[in-house]
Amino acid sequence: MYGSAFAAPAESVSDRLEQYAAYVTERRDKDFGYPINHDIRMVDFYQWYIDSGACSTMVNNAGDPFHPHGEIINALSFEREFIEFFGPLYGFDKNNLWGLVTFSGTDGNNHGIYFGAKYLEKVTGKNLFFMYPMPHTTQICVWLICRISKWFSFLLMSMGV
Repeated sequence: MYGSAFAAPAESVSDRLEQYAAYVTERRDKDFGYPINHDIRMVDFYQWYIDSGACSTMVNNAGDPFHPHGEIINALSFEREFIEFFGPLYGFDKNNLWGLVTFSGTDGNNHGIYFGAKYLEKVTGKNLFFMYPMPHTTQICVWLICRISKWFSFLLMSMGV
């Protein structure tokens, strides 16, 4: 019906993907909403991605880019290089730097909310999660993120919180 993971998609799926490609390329200049740059030229990158075989490998980038781990295929060295390049541009000391590259805007916003609140909590001595009106679901989301992700323990130790 849809083909296997190792075969080309069935005709109906290919047709649907072609229709979708036509739809997005036709509408890109009229797109209004989330601020993104449609003026990208990634043909060379995607050609390398296919030719190198990297397109057939999944990469798990979980973990601390400043403390590489195990034999899991990852790109943590690139993540660390990115952080070390951009950190000083934003005023951070390259010799006292830590960070992570998030997967998406939502993930980055959640990290920002949490770390901002923790920083202000350290400065004010007050728990900001319940000090200001905030939707209960946001409090729960931030609370879960704080407790589930091992990233937070690394960052909090680095910040001295």
